[in-house]
Amino acid sequence: MAKQSKTNGATKTETAGANLPLFYSKPRAVLAERHGSMSLTPTSDFSFAATTNSVPVVATELPMVCKHYPILFTDGAQPQMVALLGLRASENLMVDDKGNWTPGTYVPAYIRRYPF
Repeated sequence: MAKQSKTNGATKTETAGANLPLFYSKPRAVLAERHGSMSLTPTSDFSFAATTNSVPVVATELPMVCKHYPILFTDGAQPQMVALLGLRASENLMVDDKGNWTPGTYVPAYIRRYPF
């Protein structure tokens, strides 16, 4: 199913599933009747981010991010700040083979808030 959106007066058509945010393949709404008995348990398994070499960052976390990672800006119509986590595609130097984040390094908010 195609979805149309307007940006700066131009209409853009996207197919369902295209242009999903990083880490998400099948997002679903949280519904009380379906998910009401569930809860979120903090995890130390960051294996979902093991093949991500950069993640978006926001201005409020810059004081912590800049102490641990290079900060880059993406190229495009709307540049975005990202923390560089690896030097190659599909490389995250902060996540080990067991899904642990490197101890003592800042975990960017985008990763901490997953799956939300």
